[in-house]
Amino acid sequence: MIDAFLGDMAADDWRTYTPVLRAKASEWKALAALTPGVRQRTAPIIEFVPDWTQPGASTTGRTRRAPQTAAEYVQRFLDSCSTATPHATRSFVYFGLAPEDPNWSSMDVWSEFEGRVPAQTRIVPLVNLQAVGSSGGLARVTRSRGEVGIRLTSSDVGPTLAIRVTDALRTLGVAATSAYLILDLKDTPGSVSHGQLRAAVGNADTFASLVVLAGVFPQDLTHYQQGITSEPRIEWQTWWHEHVAASAGERQLGFGDYTTQCAHYRPSPEVPGSVSLRYTNDDAILVFRGRQSNGNSGLGHEQMHGHCRLLVARSDYDGAAFSWGDHRFHCWTNPSNGTGNAMQWRTAPLVHHITHAVVQLQDQVGASATARAWARTQMAPRCS
Repeated sequence: MIDAFLGDMAADDWRTYTPVLRAKASEWKALAALTPGVRQRTAPIIEFVPDWTQPGASTTGRTRRAPQTAAEYVQRFLDSCSTATPHATRSFVYFGLAPEDPNWSSMDVWSEFEGRVPAQTRIVPLVNLQAVGSSGGLARVTRSRGEVGIRLTSSDVGPTLAIRVTDALRTLGVAATSAYLILDLKDTPGSVSHGQLRAAVGNADTFASLVVLAGVFPQDLTHYQQGITSEPRIEWQTWWHEHVAASAGERQLGFGDYTTQCAHYRPSPEVPGSVSLRYTNDDAILVFRGRQSNGNSGLGHEQMHGHCRLLVARSDYDGAAFSWGDHRFHCWTNPSNGTGNAMQWRTAPLVHHITHAVVQLQDQVGASATARAWARTQMAPRCS
């Protein structure tokens, strides 16, 4: 596995990768499929998705597996966060997609967090700067656990930021050395420079980490032609340029992105999408787009075999031993191994993307070539 290549973890905090993952089935499965070494080098932001609706009456009489109340929905989210944060790893939990009022569906979500998440689990509350004082439950959680993440926007970066952050930490009862500042630039990765953020926060070396987060991938694939399209990873290119331009002795900032998804959340459409695949290389996300699955037209899930054959033949395919996702792509080239399903087509690219970003952050020149050369010499696990 890739952990053998990665070796021991470096002490540099900026090498820890911070992806945003929405709390959906594919994302939970992706976190579970990461190798231990990759997971230790990853501090995901797990975003609560406030799309729960009251379920209708059961027509079968069977016990429902889905949550039956809003409280159960929040509890399942928090339990899943705990499961996805094993020993020696860290996750951030973010409720900001729900209204800023913490009483979502008549619940104080941070009070639910307080009673549900084991104290020994490194699940760090992440809150928007302007929402710091909105919940007594949040203050109790941060004071008792001693850590917090503060999510900033480009409009927060200015002359008053250092004072605002100091006041926020005082309210939350957390020392700066246990605070993680995350600047979320959404789809404008060049709108605030690393130098501007360092200057605005004051003593940048005081904080546990400083991360710059962005993502430019579009909302959906409707504007792509069928075939292979390359979507530049401008967020990575911008971050790496800033990283190498930093002067000696300056605090290096961490990297985060929205993986292979859009920075602006919206609920998934109910209509099925095309049979498509996303694959990350050093500079871009490749989109292999097919048609909507329709067995009557002869274009069903079997399109995935063609996507994967094209992928594994490319020089930038990282190899079946690189990640669980890469192994699935390798297996799906053979019809005897099936085609996978829509959930797996989301999970596999996520696992590959996270692993690829981790590898780039460990590499001296921010590239995956050395890891790819290693992975391609390893024996591929058997397909099952």
